[in-house]
Amino acid sequence: MTEQQVREQPVEFVPATASEPQSPWFSRWSAVPWTLASKSQMARADLPREPAGPVRGYVAGRDFRDKETEIPLYDVRESLPTKASGVQLASAEARRTATVRVCTDCGAQCQLPLQERQGRYLCAMCWRIATVVDAQLELRERRAENAAWARGLFTSGPLAVTWVELVAAEPTPAGRKRPPLAGRVHVVDENGKRVLDVLVRLAGPAPRARPRTR
Repeated sequence: MTEQQVREQPVEFVPATASEPQSPWFSRWSAVPWTLASKSQMARADLPREPAGPVRGYVAGRDFRDKETEIPLYDVRESLPTKASGVQLASAEARRTATVRVCTDCGAQCQLPLQERQGRYLCAMCWRIATVVDAQLELRERRAENAAWARGLFTSGPLAVTWVELVAAEPTPAGRKRPPLAGRVHVVDENGKRVLDVLVRLAGPAPRARPRTR
């Protein structure tokens, strides 16, 4: 092909493909709209359904090992009825009837079944409050023992108190958490005099907005 033929060839312009919209991410269940639900929530509905469309978002949660995870969410309007038989639906209804969703302490109507704690069914917030109260009662009962332990620390010789302040990283555009960038380590002696104050980098090489260490 000659240079003249090359110049006469029509030029095809390929339009740039738009980037796919990023699925929304929610840090808590209360921020999730009613149109979105997890697969387990659809299965526990009065009329069980199953997702029929793609993942429409994620919500922060915890798995069966109590580790942080992201739970996929689906559009309820895109879901379909399950293929469960009448006997299976009746059995599921009996299980739902036996579950408790109303918090004994605050009366909140919860989306997920509640667990029993000392004869009460508590929502997540009331469960946390009850845990804190139990810890306070235990500390009050052990106050004398803890005081003796603290006196022993100060009289046994040189003492160093250490604590770490983490430098948080900016979240992703979707709102997801990033690992901390660094940790500032503070060390003081028994008189409160500073012994060490150093910033330790925790992130990989050359991250954005990385604080300087010294």
